Amino acid sequence: MENINKNSAVILEQLAGYNSNDTDEYLITLKKTLEELKELNLVLKNKDFTENITYVNNFISQNKEQVNWQLEEIKKLTKNIHDICLENKELENEKQEYKELIDSNHCIEMANKLSEIKKLKENMKFFLSKKGIYIN
Repeated sequence: MENINKNSAVILEQLAGYNSNDTDEYLITLKKTLEELKELNLVLKNKDFTENITYVNNFISQNKEQVNWQLEEIKKLTKNIHDICLENKELENEKQEYKELIDSNHCIEMANKLSEIKKLKENMKFFLSKKGIYIN
């Protein structure tokens, strides 16, 4: 029975977090990232280190304030998301009427597919971040 409750949370979380347009935009972002990586590859092959150093220094001076603000906003949002997820979990466990629907095979199958999309997106983000590339 505990496994069924685990699946209950999965489908509700996946439904709340899935947006077809967002996934399409993510695919566009991945394609754009690939193009940017190809451009970077060409720049690095050029080996004009002085120009690259100047570019990095200019980027830092132009973006320092914005990056600091973005970091603080992400920290705040992360805390708020964590708090609401805990509250949602408690509320899900109170709703008996969801259980029959959520326990159905078609809900579990859909939850697994949505979860796989999310995991693949996150794995790609993690892979790219390990390479110093950050995308939405």
